[in-house]
Amino acid sequence: MYIRRLIPAPIRALLRPLRRALLPDRPIGYLRSRGPDGISGWIQDPSAPARRVAFQAIIRRGGRWHVLAEGVADCHDDELAAIGVGDARYAFHVSLPADIPPGEVEIRPKGHRHVLEPEPAMPIGYLRQRTVAAVAGWAYDRGSPADALAVEAGIERDGTWRVLATGLADRPEPVLEGRPHGFLLRLPSGLAATELARVQVRLAGGGQALPYMPSISGFVRSRSTTHVSGWARQASVSGKDLELVVECTLPGAVRVLGHTRADRLDYVMSAAGQADPHCGFHFAFDPPLTPAERDSLRVVGAGTEITLAFAPQAAPGFVRELTVRRVAGWMRDPLHPKDRLGYEVVCQGAMGTRILASGIADGIDQRLATAGAKDATCGFDVAFDPPLTEAERNTVEVRWTATGGAVPQAETALLGYVRACTTTHVEGWVRRADDPAHRVAFTVRCTLPGAERVLAHGVADLHDIALAAAGMADAGCGFRLEFSPPLTPFERDHVVVSCAETGVAMPRVEGAAGIVLGYVRECSQRHVAGWMRREG
Repeated sequence: MYIRRLIPAPIRALLRPLRRALLPDRPIGYLRSRGPDGISGWIQDPSAPARRVAFQAIIRRGGRWHVLAEGVADCHDDELAAIGVGDARYAFHVSLPADIPPGEVEIRPKGHRHVLEPEPAMPIGYLRQRTVAAVAGWAYDRGSPADALAVEAGIERDGTWRVLATGLADRPEPVLEGRPHGFLLRLPSGLAATELARVQVRLAGGGQALPYMPSISGFVRSRSTTHVSGWARQASVSGKDLELVVECTLPGAVRVLGHTRADRLDYVMSAAGQADPHCGFHFAFDPPLTPAERDSLRVVGAGTEITLAFAPQAAPGFVRELTVRRVAGWMRDPLHPKDRLGYEVVCQGAMGTRILASGIADGIDQRLATAGAKDATCGFDVAFDPPLTEAERNTVEVRWTATGGAVPQAETALLGYVRACTTTHVEGWVRRADDPAHRVAFTVRCTLPGAERVLAHGVADLHDIALAAAGMADAGCGFRLEFSPPLTPFERDHVVVSCAETGVAMPRVEGAAGIVLGYVRECSQRHVAGWMRREG
């Protein structure tokens, strides 16, 4: 300590990388469970959150520690995601041989001597939504996850706790992959907006208060002197329960213009394939605003500090389908919806950029028409003759003629997931959203570093009992492949099932109750967006 104080700060900064290389910072983490089915937990290096920590499963024999297995803590953990720990990909699970007592096995970060301790058994959770009508969030006890915690909403004033509502945290919670730890407490009518900021949710019986962590997604698509519109959504909260406040922030004239709810059908979200497109809002001004007031508009989630971003150019269109034979989608200028936009289809090959086709987006788009859009004549559909190669298809873009900007690519048109993956087999289902009768070819690969290889090819054409039980019209899109010889546990943890046509990997939703649907709708250098929901 005294030697450190003698070294000037600039020199310490230069020596810090060398110190970390020789004496790396100690990772943090805990054991979640330890039993016959294996050991699970999580490890994170707080000095480098993007780095995945290698670990060892060790057992003491003959006075020495012996390594049973090694791995990398790189699995997604919904609880870490819910409480905001990095990107939440710090979890691990180690399967043990049947003759090894789980209680004698320890987990330590590779290169460190300390072993992980059991995670403290304590209640966790947070308050996600707070409006004058209700409060919502989740809570559960790590020590007794099967028991529903009693929670109560109230206001503390002058050291006295006034209870407003009580209930159980036993509702399905999407943030926790549908586990029954969510709560929704209806507040008594007449609660003043000024009191809303003081409402808390505690565990019943004088327990701890849950932290307030609101989360609202959406944007303002259009604003004028006569109206403001867009869409907004909050996890596990329907549009009719999501209240928005429209404000004017003009200096000297700051005021609330009104309240609205995000419960209208949003045709852009519907046309993009959103599972529940009833998340739009439209608020009319009477009398109309001045241009200065219009430019000072703000839409805020009621009871939160979250302001929806203004994005007039957001979602002006999508490339809905891109194959070696055709490209199709729609495009529209949100500020001038009656104008028909020109486009070019370009391919960036080894010989440079070449134009495959050009035209005007003035065809009828069936998805927009089905979604109820007032004007669906903004579609485009271009056939490639001769067909493109796979390499060419991967470089195709549809661009606006006026600006040269690329139209974002929409859904992959794939629904499904890997339901189970063991050392002996992998199974699940996959089908196209736009062509359910099409049977999807897939590839199973092992992506273990140093041992990456293709395990098998197949077509998802088996009858899937889970899909049939959920009432899906076409349940003949399941798949199951046996591994011969069986994989090792490390190989199993690196199995990836992907669509043979597009290379899109199927998500792994092992042990899920019901059917999970969803897809990635947009993916650019700046963001990734999509949707998912649970059936059944």
